[in-house]
Amino acid sequence: MQYLVMINQAKAIEWGLNANQASLMSFVYDLESWGRDVVAHGKAYKWVSKNKVVQELPLYFNKADTVHRGLIELEKKGLISRNFTRSQSLVKITDKGREWRFDASQGSDLNPRGVGFKSEGGSDLNPTDPITIDQVTIDPDLKPLSETDVSKDAIEKSFKIFWTAGMRKLGRKQALAEFKKHVTKNNLDHEQFATMLAEDIRNRIQARQQGFDLLHPERYIKNERWTDELIQNQMPHDPHAMGTNYRKPTGWA
Repeated sequence: MQYLVMINQAKAIEWGLNANQASLMSFVYDLESWGRDVVAHGKAYKWVSKNKVVQELPLYFNKADTVHRGLIELEKKGLISRNFTRSQSLVKITDKGREWRFDASQGSDLNPRGVGFKSEGGSDLNPTDPITIDQVTIDPDLKPLSETDVSKDAIEKSFKIFWTAGMRKLGRKQALAEFKKHVTKNNLDHEQFATMLAEDIRNRIQARQQGFDLLHPERYIKNERWTDELIQNQMPHDPHAMGTNYRKPTGWA
């Protein structure tokens, strides 16, 4: 557990963050100095474990799902960008988010500038910015994907990989719209994204995860349900072993 949470109160107020969001922003910002590097789709990110956040910030979070919603809010405010791999949630601080760093030159009534400071300049032993960010070379030819770069037919072809993976076929139009939105917003390779979703769906069906047969495809994408923990259903395969109350799961097309 973190014993101290350093919050830039001025920025938190300016950006309209509540206490939970501010503590999460502090955690993600500090993650830049010690988190694991992951390169996804040509860009550098840090891996963020939602369970780790719960462990480190128990005063603010008690469920990974709440952390997930907090990250979404920080992204909406333009402070971070998010991505993912099959098993990892990834975050990257934006230029706006880097303003979170406390500027000691501003001072305050309780901490006036010039009191207790031995040096104004930075150095290797006394850097001006305490956060050191690994330098990663980004391909200059890499351009964000958009529907102008990828034909409508190509996206819908990739969507079909997801649509035929085994979920109930309900609300295709809405699911396709959510699929396109997620691809363009997060700068994803549409075919790789669809393949990852299809693999997750098959794994959950094979695990007989309770309630998955009732999940709407649109909600699956919108709420990023592939990030949920995969829980094996312990029901026996023999329906007679469950007695008369056993109901065979439906909707696994």
